[in-house]
Amino acid sequence: MNLIEFKARERGIEVEMPDERGTSSACSVCGHEDEDSRVERGLWKCDRCGVVAHDDVNGADNIRQETLSVTPPLGDSDNGWLAQPSVIHFSRTRGF
Repeated sequence: MNLIEFKARERGIEVEMPDERGTSSACSVCGHEDEDSRVERGLWKCDRCGVVAHDDVNGADNIRQETLSVTPPLGDSDNGWLAQPSVIHFSRTRGF
């Protein structure tokens, strides 16, 4: 049992671990299946609707649609936050 399963059980939440094999061969937006959609490692593009995504994100969205009965609104799944790199300054005299 991993930490996520442990914490979920502690709170009475059921955990499903679906098989992820083959989940990135179909477009999570239009459902078009094509084994050649992986352009290169990590890059996935649908030839039918033009969606471009990270292949793991596309696969995860396919799993979400398969396992959850509630579907979020279609469109951009952005949460409005912009990822910012963390910068830690190091000084030879004072350290971090």
